[in-house]
Amino acid sequence: MKKISLIIVNYYSGELIKDLLKTLPETVSKEGEVIIVNNSPSEKLNFKEFKNVKIINNEKNLGYGRAVNIGFKESKGEYLLICNPDMKFISGFEKALKEIEKNRKIGIITPLMIDENKKVVPPWRNMEGNLKILLIILGYDKFMLKKERRRIRRKIIPVAPGACFLIPRKIFEKLNGFDEDFFLFKEDEDICRRLRKEKFYIFFCPEWIVEHKWGKSHKENLFAVYHRIKSLYIFYLKHQKVFYPFIRILLPLIYLIKSFKNKKNFEYFLISLFLEKYIKRYK
Repeated sequence: MKKISLIIVNYYSGELIKDLLKTLPETVSKEGEVIIVNNSPSEKLNFKEFKNVKIINNEKNLGYGRAVNIGFKESKGEYLLICNPDMKFISGFEKALKEIEKNRKIGIITPLMIDENKKVVPPWRNMEGNLKILLIILGYDKFMLKKERRRIRRKIIPVAPGACFLIPRKIFEKLNGFDEDFFLFKEDEDICRRLRKEKFYIFFCPEWIVEHKWGKSHKENLFAVYHRIKSLYIFYLKHQKVFYPFIRILLPLIYLIKSFKNKKNFEYFLISLFLEKYIKRYK
């Protein structure tokens, strides 16, 4: 068995992945494998200059969670390192690996992220719940980031950002991987909720540092907004059904109000209003 299986989902991000592979931690490059699940069939990937890289080509874009699950089935690592294409490893991975090896109650360990300008990106996913969702919808996410910047320390957190985290193979298998109903977005919060129900916890390890080129691996277009809203609705129906009617009314209302300043928000309003038929089976 390999020590680490690095699983990357590609969607027209081949060059970003090459930059990532150049920064692999020694443990991954020497004792691990890299599995790239290609969700963009028209993009021909070539990573011959790198060792132990396996490419799985899907016939179409199957969504992020499903693609990771496909990569998992082909993997052989004791630990899974799940990573977005727009990442680079900086330092400290070995410390995170030792931490999760010695403490069997850690289900997921996640790094400190910095942006391209080396500025610390606070782990805003330390917050979870309806207040956070409301603040993000209202556009106060910058306020949350500012608050979290003052709280960078080793600690247990409720949610690990899906952009980069390490999880033992046995735990990922126990959880049956990502819920494939989340095509894009919210699959990380969903798996973290299920992990906590199994009495494991999520650990933020600031000694492990990665660079994240925010937004480089996907564009905020109508396709992304559609799946962001759909995943939000599914998440509430699955985990907080009592609050679903509130979100179902509030989200379209906020987009409608915002559309007076930006016409694009009217399209988001229509999506949030008429998405009901796609999620009926959750009711």
